[in-house]
Amino acid sequence: PDNHTNWAELFDFLAHKTQELAKEGEPAREVWAENDAEAPEFLLEPIIYKNQSNIIYGEKGVSKSTMAYAMGMCMALPWHNNPLEFAVPNKPTVSLVLDWETDEKTFAYYLSRLKRGMNCPRVGMYYRHCRLPLMEELEEIERYISDVKADLLIIDSIAMAAGGETGELKGSQSALSFNTALRKLKRTSLCIGQTSKDISSPRKTIFGSAMFTYYAR
Repeated sequence: PDNHTNWAELFDFLAHKTQELAKEGEPAREVWAENDAEAPEFLLEPIIYKNQSNIIYGEKGVSKSTMAYAMGMCMALPWHNNPLEFAVPNKPTVSLVLDWETDEKTFAYYLSRLKRGMNCPRVGMYYRHCRLPLMEELEEIERYISDVKADLLIIDSIAMAAGGETGELKGSQSALSFNTALRKLKRTSLCIGQTSKDISSPRKTIFGSAMFTYYAR
């Protein structure tokens, strides 16, 4: 009270400066072609690229979610001698499962089956059931990521996370919004996708806009 600070003016300045910095984005850097450039790093080889959006997709019943959870368990320990022969990181990797499809009880059942089937040591993963599209829950999810210090986001599945109930997945907007949200979260992600309904096509693609494929590894 003795320094007579003009708080309204101070907060106006902070708001303006924050917006100014946000609009600037990343700085431009000069990149040189070198003989010994470092290859993109895997978080889990040969499937999950670190700091990238990764998608596995397939028809219903091919165990996409089960495979994703098994990967998370192998990385959490880390379990170098895992029966799936994944090359896991040298330190424990914290996974946060963002689930739009089932519930916590079902998720716990999946983990218990995997533990018994793979003869895996006791391991835990973080879980959050989601109801709204990823972009609409962004702030809450950011808070959970910070709280648990998550390294990897497992998103099950793209259709609901991108707004399957409220948006048209075949249009580009839902895919662009979904990938914008992923970039804001700044974490490696493993997303689970469904396939298109075209049974005559020899090459299956992710259901929805082609932009889902273009933005992911």
